[in-house]
Amino acid sequence: MYKRITSSILCMILLFTIIPGEPFYADAAPKETAKILNDTLNIRKGPGLSYGIEAIARKDEKYGVIERNKDWVKLDLPGNRTGWAATWLVQIQSGAEEETIYSNAEDVRIRKGPGTSHAVVGTFPLGKQAVLVKKQGDWSNISYNGVRGWISSRYASSSVKDSEAKNAAQRPLGYITASSLNVRSAPSSASSLLGSVKKGTEVAILKSEGTWLRISYSGKTGWVSRDYVKSGSLESQIKTEQTGVVTAASLNVRNAPSLTGGLAGKVLKNEQVSILEEKYSWTKIRFNRSQTGWVSSLYIKASETGSQKEKTPKNSGAIRLISDGTNIRSSASVNSSVIARGKTGQTYTVLSLQNDWYKIKLSGGRTGYVAGWLAEDAEFGKTVNRPGESKSLKGKTIVIDPGHGGIDGGTSGSGGTLEKSLTMKTAGYLSGELQSEGANVVMTRSSDLYISLSSRVTTAQLRSADAFISLHYDSSSNKTVRGMTVYYYHSSGQKLALPIKEELIKNTRSADRGVRFGDYHVIRENSRPSILIELGYLSSITDEMTVNSNSFQKNAVHGITEGLKDYFTQQ
Repeated sequence: MYKRITSSILCMILLFTIIPGEPFYADAAPKETAKILNDTLNIRKGPGLSYGIEAIARKDEKYGVIERNKDWVKLDLPGNRTGWAATWLVQIQSGAEEETIYSNAEDVRIRKGPGTSHAVVGTFPLGKQAVLVKKQGDWSNISYNGVRGWISSRYASSSVKDSEAKNAAQRPLGYITASSLNVRSAPSSASSLLGSVKKGTEVAILKSEGTWLRISYSGKTGWVSRDYVKSGSLESQIKTEQTGVVTAASLNVRNAPSLTGGLAGKVLKNEQVSILEEKYSWTKIRFNRSQTGWVSSLYIKASETGSQKEKTPKNSGAIRLISDGTNIRSSASVNSSVIARGKTGQTYTVLSLQNDWYKIKLSGGRTGYVAGWLAEDAEFGKTVNRPGESKSLKGKTIVIDPGHGGIDGGTSGSGGTLEKSLTMKTAGYLSGELQSEGANVVMTRSSDLYISLSSRVTTAQLRSADAFISLHYDSSSNKTVRGMTVYYYHSSGQKLALPIKEELIKNTRSADRGVRFGDYHVIRENSRPSILIELGYLSSITDEMTVNSNSFQKNAVHGITEGLKDYFTQQ
């Protein structure tokens, strides 16, 4: 009896050991595999960098995935071993035969659902590969590095080659204008230095972030200051520029349009140069292919080479429409037939600039023309004015009022920025640009002095100012508040505020807090067209850093100047 019971128990134990449990990938294909992305990868004994190394895997090797633990996956290793790998260093793939796609844009957003209203759950970096799960309309469901979600199909290609080609065609080009420009690992001057690029080097612009650009050059990528990158191809820029010939035996090139400007080089008689700009009796030239500077206009004889009717525009290579129902025509004329209509915000690749018309690329390999005054450069704003439009500031009296001063410091930022000092800096830049346009500029203060509000108003009245502009920087208890606001009190000020605000936002890309009514003494008691501008929030760490930069100051001043031109054109 005892032997019979014992035999039955042994049979049952043997039976249960034969019945398979969950597959351990010995006899079945894994549901998922992990492809190694690094040249070598440490496979660890547990899900964390603190665990010891179990094995070392090589690039492109594949292992079955047993389980997941946050950012780690447990892998089935040879010899009945297991180990853990970080998900960001492997590519998770389905066990079934799968279709792969590649990102053709920078950091494509992965969303929870097929639409822009769904939350972002991750990003799909440029050139990376993902598993295509399914498609739904214009959206693709993908699996990338353990993240499952949806991306717009327009940002994906079926092969690496197609991805690279599409991305290359979409990238705006630029070239370096500094003699040697530092390339950094992140958009910050405190980030590590990756190297440098020389003047004249052509680069692809991958991404814009504040005052920084991410560029691609010689097979490398990195971040540089946007102040020293000129948009467009250097070659096409040179080809389309007006040329001139040096008539002096030897002519000094200076870094500013003045005899006090430092020497930037020399050019010799009969040397051919490109004419970039003219200011009073000075001409800005390009010489030695990539160097620029100012020379006396007396010794430059201008000439034109090539066709001036059709040329590559000096812009980012794309335009954005600024109104609904924009006519796209068959040729560069308002009398030509309409072949399509566009909506506000639509962007198009620019093929050339013919007179005041953009030649653009349409779907199906077609081309069309858009009037330049109905579009703006996708990166730099409006660049073409309506024919016959006058924007001269010559002879206009502009009173610039740098806010605060002396014992009145105004607000201050966490980084130590004083409002009274920053308004003085901005006013100095603005005065210089307005004077170069021929305006008669009057400053309510030119140093760190306290000036009463009534004295500031009196200055505008006595000078019969065509425009009064009071410059300020704002503050808020809410440290996240950013952007700029333009205030007016009288209707004449509102007419002045609207175009200046538009150009300020267009040139600085700051957060737009609009044009508002403001009960401030300098504009309330002022009978001249007057506005008060809050150019940013010193209470915001981001805004404080931005407004202190030379690029912001330059762009803000240019925006105010262009806004004034628009204002006087409408009068």
